[in-house]
Amino acid sequence: MDSLRKSRVVLLVVLLAPSIQAQGRRPPSYGQLDQDSGGYNYDKPMVQLELPTTPKAKETSTTETPAPYPPTTQAPDPPPTDTPSTDAPDPPPTDPPTTEALDPPPTEPPPPPPTVFPPRTSICVLMTAAGMMTSEISGGVFITQEIKGGPVVLSGTIQGLDPGLHAFHLHRDAAVGGDCAAAGPHFNPFNSTHGGPMDLKRHAGDFGNIEANELGVAFVSIVAPGLMLAVETGGSLGVIGRSLVIHEKPDDLGLGGDDESLTTGNTGARLACCVIKNLANATSP
Repeated sequence: MDSLRKSRVVLLVVLLAPSIQAQGRRPPSYGQLDQDSGGYNYDKPMVQLELPTTPKAKETSTTETPAPYPPTTQAPDPPPTDTPSTDAPDPPPTDPPTTEALDPPPTEPPPPPPTVFPPRTSICVLMTAAGMMTSEISGGVFITQEIKGGPVVLSGTIQGLDPGLHAFHLHRDAAVGGDCAAAGPHFNPFNSTHGGPMDLKRHAGDFGNIEANELGVAFVSIVAPGLMLAVETGGSLGVIGRSLVIHEKPDDLGLGGDDESLTTGNTGARLACCVIKNLANATSP
């Protein structure tokens, strides 16, 4: 019965503790449970149990002592060095220039001038035919062939002619000393009849006509096929050693209708002639 009552009292105290604290009353923890009445006697203080205390550690200052600054080390001064002098050294003494003229170094003779003509070049220096009572005819013609079998080019100038057309041929023989009659017939290695320079059937020496202007000057510019001529000495087609002949009249190119036309072209007398020579040794007509 008593234990039941105590249980109720304890339950009541627990339930009423917040209300008692709110009313300013002392909580049960300030009284001691009365065994006789079953209530709390507030005149008797509750026995306070003392817990063992741990001795307080000696308070130490939390202020840390700053570490001393490391000692400063000063680099030693570098040893003194000699300052290089900026003055340029005096140049070595030189001997005064001599005023005597020095002998020029030996020089070699200059090389010969370059050849202005191709290697296969010949020349024919014209002169008036002996015994001809005409004006003096002169001039020269170059005969050039770049390669054997290539075209043969005749170029030059002739003056002293009467204005108009004049037959111009390559003859078979050499007309030495202006003896144009000694030049023989037209050069005809293929034994053909006379014709014009553009005909298939013609003499190899048929060059047609040249024309003199009112001043009596004729400019030669002829291209002949290399299959019929060769700028060389000897051989069946060689022209060196043969003659060029200028005639009195025009060449009818084999169209005259008579035998003379098919042989000479009805060209008349021989006015001037020359012997074709290699350019390397052409020293006289």
